[in-house]
Amino acid sequence: MEEWARPPPERIASVSNPQPPSPWNARRFRAAARVAPVVLVAAVAGCTGGGQAAGADPASPSPSPSPSSTLLTPSPKEMEDLNVYCGPGPNEELTVTSEEKSVAGYPAAPEYAGGGPHPAAVFADVPSNNAHLADFKLKDSPSYTKWLPETPEEVELVVCLRPGPQEDERLDTCAYTGGQEYPLYARTYEYTAYALHTGDEVATGDVPAGAEDCPIAVIGDSPIDEIEEVYTGIHHTTFIDEVEKLVEGEAG
Repeated sequence: MEEWARPPPERIASVSNPQPPSPWNARRFRAAARVAPVVLVAAVAGCTGGGQAAGADPASPSPSPSPSSTLLTPSPKEMEDLNVYCGPGPNEELTVTSEEKSVAGYPAAPEYAGGGPHPAAVFADVPSNNAHLADFKLKDSPSYTKWLPETPEEVELVVCLRPGPQEDERLDTCAYTGGQEYPLYARTYEYTAYALHTGDEVATGDVPAGAEDCPIAVIGDSPIDEIEEVYTGIHHTTFIDEVEKLVEGEAG
């Protein structure tokens, strides 16, 4: 789709409304590394007692806990509860190993198999600035509700869109009411799809940054970080196309 540029209007400071958006730019950015929201997973540690059972081999180490002991067990009552799967990304090291999952499957859900459509619940965390706490929201606009069933027991796929890296190039300066000005950077995103029945990862991909526009409003919800920079959104068309391939295609 060809994207047309419009001349950028003069910026005026505004508290909740930034300057009118800068020109739409079709330039795409390549994702370099993955950064994902953090979910702490409890690990089972062995305890050392003061004594030793009769007949035990003192040289034998205590048995290691099975990886399944660290899995979170979902019990979704509402569709929003499925965001438990949107934890660490596939390259994070907070799970037992980088190859293992941190959330168990939901056996009440149908298996992800065969041809589509595969009903899907899509969640996204798209921060506008650096002072942001991860918050995966269920996408319920018309573009996504066509794949969204009524209950978790009908869902085959859970798709999580999370922030990726930001580009180094400063695109613009966004001015807000009160004199606040923040540098604007392009940010890419990544998605991970899970088969709800098993909890297994079935697909991953990258989504480029969208238009080089200032966020309409910037709200920092981190108790530690101050807002220092703002980010572009996602390229929505690309993401919707990627989800549609998963929903309508053959199970991988």
